[in-house]
Amino acid sequence: ISGTVDAGFRVATQDTGAGGDQDCGAQPASCTNTGGVTYGSSTYYFCTNAVTWTAARDNCSAGGGKLVQINDAAEQAFLFGASSLTANSWIGGNDRATEGAWYWVAGTTDSGGPQFWSGTSTCQAGQYCNWNTADPDSDDCASILDVTGKWSAGSCTSTSAWISSRS
Repeated sequence: ISGTVDAGFRVATQDTGAGGDQDCGAQPASCTNTGGVTYGSSTYYFCTNAVTWTAARDNCSAGGGKLVQINDAAEQAFLFGASSLTANSWIGGNDRATEGAWYWVAGTTDSGGPQFWSGTSTCQAGQYCNWNTADPDSDDCASILDVTGKWSAGSCTSTSAWISSRS
């Protein structure tokens, strides 16, 4: 295993012995990107091809991962500042099951992960939240904004880049 170390993360590659490297972990087959980036115990794929939130969720699950769940300020800083984030990108937050009850996705189960937000202004105890001003609103799927790194609620049927993660 080799990689480039910079600002606490590395691009994960494996020497194939045939004069080339291949990504470690499972990049979703439908993900257009430049390879996985490892931070902590997870590998992240910054998928630049625009798809709906549901398609992104399903693509991640099919590759053995999930839409990213952002657990703390350090992971947020990595995703925004020291990454390949070049466009607003879907993340795993959604309130598709119950308006105002925001959960992280688990596989293809929209509310299978922990609840991180309730109502219009309450970050759940022990959870990390980084909403843009006036968000979340009545839209149901979360993205990370490429300009500010804040989260924004958007229409799940819009298309956007997406971030897949795999532990």
